[in-house]
Amino acid sequence: MKSIVVVGLQPLGLSIIRRLASTGKPLISIGPAPDLSACREELDALGVQSVVASPASAPSILGQVVDSAAVMILTDDQDGANVDLALRIRRLRNDLPLVVRIFDHTLSDYLRSTMSHVTVFSIAGLAAPAFVNLALKALAERAPLALPARSQSWLTSKVSLPSVDRVLVAALACHLLLIIGATFYFSNTLGLPLIDALYFVSTTVTTVGYGDISVRHASATAKIFDMFLMFAGAAFVAVLFALFTGWVVGQRLDVLHGLVRVRREGHVIVVGAGNVGFRVATQLTDNDRRVVVIDRDAGRNTAALRADGHHVILADGAAEATLRLAGLPRAAVLLALTDSDATNLEIVLKARRLASTVPVIARFASPELSWHTSDHGHAVTASSVAIASEQIAEIASKLSAAD
Repeated sequence: MKSIVVVGLQPLGLSIIRRLASTGKPLISIGPAPDLSACREELDALGVQSVVASPASAPSILGQVVDSAAVMILTDDQDGANVDLALRIRRLRNDLPLVVRIFDHTLSDYLRSTMSHVTVFSIAGLAAPAFVNLALKALAERAPLALPARSQSWLTSKVSLPSVDRVLVAALACHLLLIIGATFYFSNTLGLPLIDALYFVSTTVTTVGYGDISVRHASATAKIFDMFLMFAGAAFVAVLFALFTGWVVGQRLDVLHGLVRVRREGHVIVVGAGNVGFRVATQLTDNDRRVVVIDRDAGRNTAALRADGHHVILADGAAEATLRLAGLPRAAVLLALTDSDATNLEIVLKARRLASTVPVIARFASPELSWHTSDHGHAVTASSVAIASEQIAEIASKLSAAD
């Protein structure tokens, strides 16, 4: 019986091997010596034959394996390595079914159009629909959204005033004290009504100097104080203008980073605009769901999402302030889809504290952490690798059976 050959012993390759081993199909694993030595014991326990070779050299070294294979699955993390290996294998055997992991759309389309008997996939492409289905299921099962009473809502218990620039406030206070003090001084010294004295101080501080009121015939003390007022007032005005300009620029940058409070209700929050998060957000939009995306860094995916009209917040998705900004208490569901298990767990725990009734779906690479989080009812969990490996194992089984 011909074997199913799995090239690559990263998490995806190992997961595929575990699933296929349970079917009793003959398996051959190919990988470099360090990877094979790390999982040799498990492979031997599963009855998997191991061949030491790097993806680049496998076709020349393992021609006999290619000849006797029913299907080959290429699971390396690098698109270039998988494409190169697929083309080399195709020169050795034209009819061998290949299942190739490729993320780049251009490479995927090119292989599909120029090679026969090839199935191209990406983890994100296989996992995203599963997370979308979990989100849609949570949306369907959830009761109509009802906001808590205002007295019990986070709007009263958590809301805070906008942050205030203390330097700006201090400069403004000193400026006002200077104007008020100077107004009373010149009102008394020059014998002016308070409004005229204030007018004189204002023209002096702003360096307008109409000349209708002056200290030309006043005492030397008044002239010295007026000169001090000119320099101090000009300095304070410059500081105020600089700080105000900085505040305006800061507000503009906040808008550009999406740091604008979400006031809608019933929306979906997707934390993580990586390969999976990007596809999930796009597919949820195709299902007529309003989506708010949070990601720490700007990138190609966030730019594409913004171009499609999504509200993208560039901030730490695990920060409580960011989750509040995204309107978590009024959201219909939250998906934690970053590439880090620790970050996703932090998002889950903070979401439970901020909005215990909002369903949370989390992505975990660790099966143990995924089961533990799910068993404690903190979130509905799933693994992108597990989802992809299950589907790839099914495809490979069908292809090998047809051989």
